[in-house]
Amino acid sequence: MENLFGLAPVWRELGLFSNGLKIDLKRTIGLFFVLIAVALAASFVLLYIGLHDLENVSVVVSRISLPVLAYLIVVRGISEEIFFRGFLVKRIGVLGSSLIFALAHIMYFSVAEVIGTFVLGLLLALAFRKNRNLVPNIFAHMLYNIFALSFLAGF
Repeated sequence: MENLFGLAPVWRELGLFSNGLKIDLKRTIGLFFVLIAVALAASFVLLYIGLHDLENVSVVVSRISLPVLAYLIVVRGISEEIFFRGFLVKRIGVLGSSLIFALAHIMYFSVAEVIGTFVLGLLLALAFRKNRNLVPNIFAHMLYNIFALSFLAGF
């Protein structure tokens, strides 16, 4: 993939390269479990302080067709990581990119979704800053979307 269209420097600059299957897989699985743990912890905190309104997200997700869900999982997972982490983190930093990432999820009309997305955006941005590689982020993000959307849709 790195030599696709002779754009190797661009792909590398964005973080689109592999460190090898074993390393990428280890980082993906680790990041996925961190995302799940933090999302659950944030959900409990938001429930405790009365800001848990994820039922709004469930309503939206339950109306989405399977092809659109597949799009959300795959295409959005890839494109969000490339834009918010690969592009924005280097330009406006971890906090700025995470804030814009959270605001991009406002269409669910859920305070919990925006707060949770901000926190998860921070984790993804920090992982990218540490590894300089989007491959684990992309796959962890897709796995997280599968988990979250399945849970919210009641699958």
